[in-house]
Amino acid sequence: AFVLRAINNHFSENGFERNSLSFRKMVSVEDESFLLEFWIPYNRGSTESTVEQEEMTITHCHGAILVYDISSRKSLDYVAALYRKILLLRDPLKLPTIIVGTKKDLNVTRQVSQEEGQEIATNLGNLIHFEVSAKTGDLVLDAVVEITRQMKDFEYPLQPEPKVIPKKKKKKTSRTCCVY
Repeated sequence: AFVLRAINNHFSENGFERNSLSFRKMVSVEDESFLLEFWIPYNRGSTESTVEQEEMTITHCHGAILVYDISSRKSLDYVAALYRKILLLRDPLKLPTIIVGTKKDLNVTRQVSQEEGQEIATNLGNLIHFEVSAKTGDLVLDAVVEITRQMKDFEYPLQPEPKVIPKKKKKKTSRTCCVY
């Protein structure tokens, strides 16, 4: 739902078609326009192909938005574990990353306080933390603009240098942002 709202300002309770793993959006930051490509892992799981896909996504993206659900403590734990995995594959100083808590509009079912989300973001590496509502659109664009700003301000080669050497692929020249 976060990606749908970010890409086309639309909310759907059903999310999006799972065969759509990549979305694009033009984002303006400081009078410059950037074409962002959002990669979304197809399935959170532990099969060999899923793990391989996740590692390829991490090693080839230019920024990461780690998304958790404020009504699910388990999802915050997943984000923390995923960031630790990112640290094994990438130099954290070379991958702009933010953490986003979704479902801000569902305060009644909250399991993760805003302070806890911020604390995790701080403990993981002074990451910027947002709480957003895909349903109302509150702060979704702010989060996308922030990751775009971080990627804009970051000096890196067009293809990030991974710690793990993946299988040979053609070089990509578009800016990509992983959304987990």
